[in-house]
Amino acid sequence: MNAPRVVVFYGDDLSPLYLLGAKWVDGRVVSGAVENGAWDFYVKGDEIQAKQGNRIYNRWPYNVKHTVEVPADVRGDYNEVIEWAQEQLK
Repeated sequence: MNAPRVVVFYGDDLSPLYLLGAKWVDGRVVSGAVENGAWDFYVKGDEIQAKQGNRIYNRWPYNVKHTVEVPADVRGDYNEVIEWAQEQLK
């Protein structure tokens, strides 16, 4: 079972997004609420969309490099959770 809380690292600079309520399809996260950004992460085909409600505010090619599942016992604000996830990549 895939975790409902994840941190995805995308792009060449591995920018982190902390997602709550992550939905998984075929081994990759396809949607979730971005905790460190007040928008919804949504994957459509090979594109990531930044959405609020039904409106798309930004889109870019799917370029997630790493996904770290966040266990239930990891707590803290989004900065602390992202820092924990970055440590998992080392």
